Parts: sequence; structure tokens; C-alpha cells
Amino acid sequence: MRRTVIAGSIAGLLILTCGLSGCAERMRQGTADKEVLTLTEVPEDKMMITMRVGDGMNYEALESTIEAQFPEVDIVTRANTSVPQSAKYNDCEDIVLASDSNYDNLDLEKCFIDLSGEPYVQNYYLSTLQKSQVNGKLYYLPGPSNIYGIVYNKDMFAEHGWQVPDNLDEFLSLCEEIEETGIRAIQPALYYRDATRQFFTGFTYQAVLGGAENEKWFADYRTGNAGMKGHMEPAFEIMDRLMAAGVIRPEDFEVSPSVRSAMMYKEQSCAMILETQAAVLYAQNVAGDEAPKIGFMPFYSGSDEDSDYFLSVPIYNMSVSKRLEDKGNEEKLEKIKEIFAYLSTAEGQMGVIGGDASVISSVKGIERSDNEFLRDASDTIEKGHIIPQPFFVGAANTDLDTVLLEELHLYVQGSIEKEQMMADMDKARDEVLHKQSAIELTTIGTAEETFSVLQTACLLAEIFKEKTDAQIGLCMANIRDMGNNWKLYKGDIEYGGGSTMDAYMDIAFGRKENRDGSQGTLIKVKMTGEHIIEAMEHPYFSKAIFSNAYFAASGLKITFAPWAGEGNRYVSVKLADGTELKADALYTVALWNGVVDPALFDSVEAEYEDEVKNLLQAWVENQGGSIKPDNAADFILDWQTVE
Repeated sequence: MRRTVIAGSIAGLLILTCGLSGCAERMRQGTADKEVLTLTEVPEDKMMITMRVGDGMNYEALESTIEAQFPEVDIVTRANTSVPQSAKYNDCEDIVLASDSNYDNLDLEKCFIDLSGEPYVQNYYLSTLQKSQVNGKLYYLPGPSNIYGIVYNKDMFAEHGWQVPDNLDEFLSLCEEIEETGIRAIQPALYYRDATRQFFTGFTYQAVLGGAENEKWFADYRTGNAGMKGHMEPAFEIMDRLMAAGVIRPEDFEVSPSVRSAMMYKEQSCAMILETQAAVLYAQNVAGDEAPKIGFMPFYSGSDEDSDYFLSVPIYNMSVSKRLEDKGNEEKLEKIKEIFAYLSTAEGQMGVIGGDASVISSVKGIERSDNEFLRDASDTIEKGHIIPQPFFVGAANTDLDTVLLEELHLYVQGSIEKEQMMADMDKARDEVLHKQSAIELTTIGTAEETFSVLQTACLLAEIFKEKTDAQIGLCMANIRDMGNNWKLYKGDIEYGGGSTMDAYMDIAFGRKENRDGSQGTLIKVKMTGEHIIEAMEHPYFSKAIFSNAYFAASGLKITFAPWAGEGNRYVSVKLADGTELKADALYTVALWNGVVDPALFDSVEAEYEDEVKNLLQAWVENQGGSIKPDNAADFILDWQTVE
């Protein structure tokens, strides 16, 4: 185990000393005296642009596309930071990639730059921009999307001579024809709220949601200024027609996606299902070489040939931080606008999605002629009939979606009238809006200064150590799951809202099952000094999206070189009193179960059921209600030791 700072580190420590004492020497971009943005060196000759990314995003393709087209740029990704919290304090990354739900209830004008005047916006299908606009301004652009429509068995269609329809009338006739053979025409599988809402809105879009007048009603409905009665009746007329044709049945609400997939791909007991364009992959996973050839058709919601629509679910949206309009950021803002302009071209989009047949671009002019599965869908896509999936309130599932699922089930059973269902959905919508506007925040104390992510992780490590009476506390930093990716900002520390610390901790330190079957909880263990170093140098988590995660600590004096490469970053690790951490000695360590390989434990001494948010609240109260970062030199950053 190394115990000394290697050659070149002294200069980095001097720079840090200057930073702490207020001298004027500027630190290199990508570095800070109390924060770690990236564990990879930022080249001095490149412009660093930070980019917020999240789970399920193919951000590597986006990053490589940008850096290939703009070699003067270095993209530094930040995983799963809280968009609501960052936006609240005008502290967003330069580029923000986020899902629809991240934008819900944000004051977009204060968070992100208005892109509506940028010429490249014209490259997008107008329909895909509906959600992004507020009062005629455009605050985010849709990235690659999943689209939701109807998957059909091409082998079965060819065998029976069935034709892909052009409108709702033809679709219903087709379903009746298929049902006469004894084969289930379509299995909608309405077990989950998303599926029920997508079914309901997909087949009724033209009648009640599409077009200027319907869009105005929908906007009013989502804000509580309109009701369903007098507008949504045509949707129920369509539901009645679907019921009569056997498209939707009471038992469909008990069918899960896995059962639906088995029916379609393995048993081939139905001719169609509702699915995304990823169906090709699902078919292979379920049935392998025995899977039928499949095609993709849109929802049909009217009697004319323009009633065909796919519902889209963007994998991410792209925003630009409002902070870049501040003085001094002009060059970076201009470069990001160039990047967005390139990403909004067919060439840029093909770089992002490449040969990935499982995503659809929102930009016009993308050629996918080699994709047989999407061939039947191409006319609908080219018309721009790709509609962001509609939510009757908010941008994610709410209690209203639960009412829709439960009461549509009752409606199909004949147990409830449409008037009652519409009234109940209105009531649920009002309750959701009331909850959103009536969030009561509880102030548990005050932060005298803003904590960095590192300082917040060190604080949690100290809280873990104190709670368990351990010698050492460990907490992951730059990671949302079982660690800290959060800042305590100067001012009130509030609980009770979606952007507050307790909401974050419910996600970060929630009870999750670990790989060995154990539960994520605070534990106290015994480890040798050698194993403590090994655990910190080689974090026990998936590398994919958490490439910048590392361990913060309490009870140790650490010199940490973020850019030294894995296995070399903890340049010096000593106990808090300055004595050596002995390789073969045992120490008690407090940590969150799941962040360290259990094979490195000598023993597990205790497990605690306490929620981390309650531990933080108790800590703040014990400090008299006011806390500030500990700027003691127990975790020193050495930026000069580079791999």
C-alpha cells in the first residue's frame, strides 16, 4: 500500500493551498479544491462542456458524436444529478439530458435557454415538439425516442391474406375477420397504467386530442381549466367500437407484458399486440429462431387516411442551462448552439443512433430503408405523425392514471357509465394539481454555505461513523444509488418536496436488494486496512454510467488524485490522528451495504434500520440547526498526478 505523494503531486497541493487561502492563481479547468467532476483528465487545449445524463440513455454515442465533430471539445458527463434541484439553484450542467418527468413542475424559463429562435428547430417534426413548448418558447429538444404502436405477425398475415389497414374502420374490420378464425386479433395487455393510457389515447388521438382546437382543450384540461364532459364523449364511442370488435376485453386488464409477448412470439395465439419498435429484440429474447417475422403499424384513431399516429417516448430531451447566458460564458454558449445545430441534422442524428434499429429520431430526413420491421411504419413517420405520449396531468404516471386503468376496466365490464368515469378522472386531476400546488416544506435547519457533492458525501460518511460508533465512515460520491450525488445549498435545508434532500435520499438510500440477496442498509463491519484501500480503489458497482464515482470518507486523512487512474488514486490514506493505516490491522467501518464487496469484510458487526434522511435531520438538530462544510484538510485533492 502506498503512503506517499508521488512526484509531481506537490505542485497540485500548492495550487489547492492557494485556493483555500484566497491567492489569485487560477485552477485548471475540470479541477476544484473541494469537488471532483471527472476521474479522467480534461485536456488543457479543449473546451470542457459538462453534460447531465441518466439511466437508459445511450449517452456514449452522443458524447462520441459530439467529440468527433467538434474535436476542440471535451464532454464531461455527470450521471443522475437531480434536475429539479440543480434547476432550482441555477446550477445545471451545461447540457442537460433528461426524461419528460424531470421537467414536470419546473419553471422552464428560469432553468433553460429558449431555443425557439434557432433555425435548426425547423428540422424536427412539429408534432414531436408539442411538450417542449411553453407560451411559444422552446426549452428542450427531443432526442431519440421509443415509439409505441401495433406489432403484427407478418407470417400470419401472409398466410391468411390479411392486409395492413389505413384507418380505424379498416382496422376494426380486420380485427373482426381475424377473430372469426379463432385467433385473438390483438392482445393489448392493460395490466399497467402506462399501457392503459397509451391504448386509450392512441386509438382516440385524432378524435379528442389532435388538431388546434383539441390541443387547446388538452392544455386547459392539464391545468384544471376544462373538464372531460362535452369533449371526451367521442373517445368513449371509439372504446365502444373497440369492445364490439373484441379488441378490448375485461380480462385484458389482467394480462402482463410477459404474457402478451409469449402469446405473440412463442405461442402465436394472437395476431397483434401493442409494443414499441424494440419488438424485434423482444421477439428474439422470447422465441429465438422460432419467432415469427413481425411488422409495425400505427394506431388508427379516425376514418381517414391521416388518422394514423405513433406515440413517442423520448429516451431523453436536450436542454441548455440558463446559466450560460451569464457574462463570461459567451464562447461556451456559442459552441453548444453549434453542437445542437449539428445534432439536429440527419448526419448528426445518424451519429447518435447509428445502426441502432431500436430507436427513432425526431429529426426529418432519416433514412432507415434497410429496416424491414419499420417499413410499414415509414409513411406515418415521414408525415410527422409521431406524438409525444399524452398525460392528462403532469409528465409521468399519477393517481389519475390509476383511475383511468381501474375505471376503464369497469367500463369494459359494463359496471360504470362514461359520465361517471369522466367525472372521476376530473376529480383525480384536480387532486393531483392540488397536491402539486400545496406541497408543504419543512425546514430542518440551515446550511451556512453551499456544500459540494464531495463535502456532502464526507458529511454523510461522518454521520454514518457517528451513528455506528465506528472508526471510519465511507460514503460513495458522484453516484445516486447507495451514495451521494447531491449538494446542500446555502440557505434552508427543506424536506417535503420533489427537489429536496429527503426525496433524493429515498432514492439514493432506499431499501434495495443487493447482488448477494442482502438489503441495502447502514452496516458496521470490520475490515483490514488493506481491504479498506482495495474497496476504495476498486468500487463495487457497474462501471457503465457511474464512471466518475469514488469514495469519500470520515475518520481518515486522504490525499486523492482523481486523474491518476484506477488503483492509483488514493495516494495517501492515514487515520484521522495521522498514524498509518496498517495493512493487517482490523478497523470498524460504517458504510451502506452494497457498495463494498462482502468478501472484503472480516465480519459484519451490526445492521441499522435508520433512514439516512432521519440521520441527517438528527445531525443538523444536534449541531444547533446550522451546519457548514468542514474545510479541514482531511480529503486533499491532488490534480497533478495524472495517469
